[in-house]
This record gives sequence, structure tokens and C-alpha cells, in this order.
Amino acid sequence: MRNLLRLGLIGLLGIAAHSAQASIINWNIGGTLDSVRTLGRFGSPEVGSPFSVQATIDTATPGQPTSETDGYFGLFQSFTLSIGDTVLTLNPTPTDSDPTKVNFFTVWRYTTFEQLSFAANLTDGTNEYTTEFLLNFSDPDAYALHDLSAPLPSLATKFDRFNGTTPEFSIFYPSTGGYTFLASGTVNALDSTEPASVPEPGVIALLGAGIVALGLARRRRELLA
Repeated sequence: MRNLLRLGLIGLLGIAAHSAQASIINWNIGGTLDSVRTLGRFGSPEVGSPFSVQATIDTATPGQPTSETDGYFGLFQSFTLSIGDTVLTLNPTPTDSDPTKVNFFTVWRYTTFEQLSFAANLTDGTNEYTTEFLLNFSDPDAYALHDLSAPLPSLATKFDRFNGTTPEFSIFYPSTGGYTFLASGTVNALDSTEPASVPEPGVIALLGAGIVALGLARRRRELLA
């Protein structure tokens, strides 16, 4: 009976450990376009049209640190941008050789403000794009770079140091000698959430084994009584 109880406890403890290891965080970003020069791409969005992003990071495997303090390459597990009639997703095979324009996140700290800066190389299945975000916060300690599970800072503390001359959101596509501008915009929604967990088959099997073992142990105890 002790072995059955041990098996049941191992199964239940395994489930608890798996739950404790959940590390997926979703970043949700929304905004409106301030400037548009799409050159026939994304359908025909206009100034004032919305855009939205859902990006996923795994805080347990956050990508390759650029250094102890600078940021991460490969932070985003997924990155989906909806703009106009087009949905762009993270490009698995970018041709861009600049890693800071492919899949990158960092936090720049200044005396009176902090800037969250990140970029992703995206694709519509045919064409390649680069999108960049520069989000300024008046709190110079708004977000701890290496505490990725922390909530993103509130837009209530947003601080526009550049007086609107540098967009918070921009998208380009690679062209000869550089990049061609397509659109830019202002971010007006920002939050981070933990998605509802769905048990994996292995976890379900572990749960079943634990419950069965505990049930058998209880049944054996009743028979011996």
C-alpha cells in the first residue's frame, strides 16, 4: 500500500511541479496609424486605422542575452501583427543580417525615463517586413529587463520625450540599400497576460496515474480493515 500511496503522491507532485513551471506570457499591444505609405501592401489602411499585436514570450527560455544588462535576441516565441487587411507572423527564416531588427528586446534607462525597445522580422508568407516599437515611460525603473514575468508598465506613465518626432510603432520592408517605410503609429493599449493553461497529454496521464494509485490504496486499506 505504501508503494501505491507513493505513486499517487509522485503523480500529484509532478502535476504541481509542471504548473509551477508555466512560464508563457502574452504581450498585447494596440494602436492607431499616424502615417501611411503602404505602396499597395496591407490592403488600403488609412490614417486612424487600428493595428494590434499579440506577442508570446517564454520566461523560462528567453532567448540569447546580448549581455548581462542589454537585452535579448530571440525573445519572442511568436509575434502576430494585424494591420489593414493583413496578418503578419514571425518570420522563421529572415534574410536580414542585423539581429536587432529580427527578434530583439531591450530596455534603455535614462535619468528621467525608460524606453522599451523591441523589433521583429515578420512575413505574410511571401514578403518580409521589419516592425519596431519604441515605448517611453517617465519612470526610469518602469520595467525590470530580466524579470520578464513582471507585468508590462502602464501606459498611464507614458512619456513622449521626442515630441512625436519618433514613432512608437513603425513598419518597413527591406529594399535595395536599406528599408522602405510603410506605416507608423501610436500605441494606445498595452498589457501582458498569462494564457489559460491546457493540460498536455503527459500531464493528464500523470494525473490519471496519481488518482488511480490513490484510489487503489484507499480500496486496499478498506479491504484490510
